[in-house]
Amino acid sequence: MEIVGEAASRVPAEVQDRHPALPWREAIGARNRLIHGYDFVDLDILWEIAATDLPQLISQAEQVLKVEAPE
Repeated sequence: MEIVGEAASRVPAEVQDRHPALPWREAIGARNRLIHGYDFVDLDILWEIAATDLPQLISQAEQVLKVEAPE
């Protein structure tokens, strides 16, 4: 989750704007919460995100990479 959030934070704003279906801010926020507030992380919520949301996010991100990756 930390790596995904860090990677999302490095995606240029114009690319994020072209792909509003991806939860950019949520991924970045989750990363920040894990890094800076790790002692307050609800592990049940983290597990739910990893098990339910992360596979879909990875699939969506792969599609974005196909469109946005330089040739």
